[in-house]
Amino acid sequence: MRHMTKGGWLAAGWLLLALAPMRTAYGQLGFFNVQLDPGLQLVGDPLVSAQNNRLAVVFPGVPQGTEVYEFGAGDFSTNILTTNAVAALVWQDPLETLPPGVGAFVLNPTNKVLTVSIFGNAASTSVTNPVPAGLSSTASYTAVWGGLTSKLGLSLSPFDNVYRWEKGRFVVYTQLPGGGWYPAEPNIGLGEGFFINASQPTNWVEPAR
Repeated sequence: MRHMTKGGWLAAGWLLLALAPMRTAYGQLGFFNVQLDPGLQLVGDPLVSAQNNRLAVVFPGVPQGTEVYEFGAGDFSTNILTTNAVAALVWQDPLETLPPGVGAFVLNPTNKVLTVSIFGNAASTSVTNPVPAGLSSTASYTAVWGGLTSKLGLSLSPFDNVYRWEKGRFVVYTQLPGGGWYPAEPNIGLGEGFFINASQPTNWVEPAR
């Protein structure tokens, strides 16, 4: 697994995430559709699927050249879908997973929108999602979407920041003293990943839907 340079990452840019809602009852096997626009965008998978959410299970049918970037220890790791000696499509790291609670960037290498249906089981109880101090990439553990505090239950320390990509630009949301947000409470979509810059570690207790 190779690492993407910070300069290369900034040059790549991010694209907007579009998701369809769950289509089955909460707590049972369900799915949602991720629309992967050409280029990069940030996603998360709140469902538990086979093989511990290995990339081959989470992103079935994506084309050769698809890349997944996961953030950790201040850098991005890169995993590429390529062909092996018998011309079969395989991930460079076939054991890499995208479990609930992890945000990752996906590169669609084509010039067309790709629709990926993600299947799995949704959590039926509340879940604790640890948020470390510093910059981290995260996503919801549960199939809940809406206001980050009012619906998803995340409260940070005053002046901590949340970073989302909206309509082709970065938008920074700042937690205010008293629990408010500036410029507004971030509204997180189903299956959307985002970044947090936290001044101290905290536990994000997410409600089940």
